[in-house]
Amino acid sequence: WTTSPNATHYLVYMKKPGSAEYKKVGKTKDTSYIVEGFKKGKKYSFKVKAVATLNNVTKESPLSTAKSCKLRETPAKVKGIKLFVSDLKGADLAMQWDEAKGAKSYVVYIKQAGESYWTNYGSTANIKCSLKRLDYSKKYFIKIYSRSSGNVLGPASKTITVTPDSYLKKNRDRLLASKVRGIRYYGDKKDD
Repeated sequence: WTTSPNATHYLVYMKKPGSAEYKKVGKTKDTSYIVEGFKKGKKYSFKVKAVATLNNVTKESPLSTAKSCKLRETPAKVKGIKLFVSDLKGADLAMQWDEAKGAKSYVVYIKQAGESYWTNYGSTANIKCSLKRLDYSKKYFIKIYSRSSGNVLGPASKTITVTPDSYLKKNRDRLLASKVRGIRYYGDKKDD
């Protein structure tokens, strides 16, 4: 959905198949929200409400117009997530994962320790992602969703927990050794 002026967060409501009532399923600071547990071929409807808090006074907008959908074939769950260094200095952390069947792209969500909201960190058509934009001194929870060409998300991956600075300090030598072993030589070999 589009941003609502002055909104501090949004409440998401869902109506299940056969139900006449919308029930709150979550809240988010983003203008998108992931809902899981759908059954294929069933119709689900959604509404969103904007919430603004100013000077300890909270106001809610009316519910939005309903948006309905039926779940189509979902891509497989992302597995095999691994952290690695993306440069030979060992300063930048990244992650990669196994290709998920049926996925055309992947969406990465993060949550900083102490926060109640998951944030959309970004999407990629590749099976790896840099973590450069994180504050390396903070602890994060990270999960990845596969996404089909029809924009249907698969189930969430296993949640990865990492404090980048601590992880790099503890594992830098091992990670760099792996990086160096991965170097290959191409071309004609010449004697010095």
